[in-house]
This record gives sequence, C-alpha cells and structure tokens, in this order.
Amino acid sequence: MPYQAIGIGIGFLIGIWAIIVAETAKGRVLIAAIMAGIFFLPVVWHKAISHFISFMAWIVFGISCYLFIKLRGQ
Repeated sequence: MPYQAIGIGIGFLIGIWAIIVAETAKGRVLIAAIMAGIFFLPVVWHKAISHFISFMAWIVFGISCYLFIKLRGQ
C-alpha cells in the first residue's frame, strides 16, 4: 500500500500543477472534476477491485497531466 499512496500523491500534485497551468476556467473545472471522481471511486463503489482501478486511474491521470504541462511549455 505505500507505493499506492506515493502514486496517488504524485498524481494529485501533478494534477494541482495542471490546474494552475490551465488557461480557462472550463479546463480547471474539468481537471478538478476528474480528480474528485477518481478520489471518490472507492468510496462510491465498494468492491475490492475499485481500489486498484482508482490507483491505475491516478497513474494515468498523472501521466496525462504531465504530458499536458509539457505540451504547454511549462
């Protein structure tokens, strides 16, 4: 589980950075909504697999935000 916490933390921090870099309010709201959806997935869906899906979603989200930041030139 510590690796999962590290992955979630990195994805969360990169997501916050992407919110700061995003130019429009619509983009910021979209990024924040995706973060909230991934965060609340294990709470809403009470299956054992939901934690794994949430973890993988944080990884994909973090990579996507990193690519977004790099393409923005930051």
